[in-house]
Amino acid sequence: MRTNGHTILASPPVDRATAAGGTYTVRQGNLIRVALVPGRPPVRSSVPRVSDRDGDPATRLSVGLCLLVAVALFGALVAGSGSPTPLDHLGFALVPASQNGLWRAVAKLGSTVVLIAGCGLVAVVALARGRRRWTLTIATCLVAPALAVGAAELAKGVVGRRLSDVPCYPSGTVAVIAVVAAAAALAARGPARAALSVLGGVAVVMVAVAVVALRWHYPTDAVAGAALGIGSVLVADGLFGLLTR
Repeated sequence: MRTNGHTILASPPVDRATAAGGTYTVRQGNLIRVALVPGRPPVRSSVPRVSDRDGDPATRLSVGLCLLVAVALFGALVAGSGSPTPLDHLGFALVPASQNGLWRAVAKLGSTVVLIAGCGLVAVVALARGRRRWTLTIATCLVAPALAVGAAELAKGVVGRRLSDVPCYPSGTVAVIAVVAAAAALAARGPARAALSVLGGVAVVMVAVAVVALRWHYPTDAVAGAALGIGSVLVADGLFGLLTR
């Protein structure tokens, strides 16, 4: 690039630049500042990016870890228990027991089929439209689902909380729909992200209510499942974001 008679070499290549103040912005790279002094060669300094198009990956990683730690701590609190907590009593009072077919249909949103189809669709759309780097797509659509489902099954055996003599903490059903919802929201941009966040949130709440109404889980199991699913996506996405930025 030639500016004011000086030839400036920048790596990575400069995609867009403004001559004002000798400051150049490199798309998906670092911020390059070039000082132009008459009679002297240009001096370049590089300022690392602190965030990408999705925001700071360190923040996503931190929030995700907080959610996973909260799930683990509450699991330790109810370990080996077969009775509801005061919060569960409140949840059961708000959501009466029901074997309605509608609740069973809603609960199917947390099935393995929905997990595979949902994350697969998000990955295809994100990559086809160039919405995300392929490494982040792998993190949210492959690593995070495996982490959430594996952790849910492991926790049920370790925590040992039971409802109707069946291991129940945390809810893997709610974790599945939470993973799909979080992955879809991260893959979107602008108004679409806001819309998908709302729709995903509604879907997670509906599935949580369904598993509580069907008495498959305590209400706190459902909340833990949502935290596990969202936390897994944020941890995987944030970690891959830091490693590949």
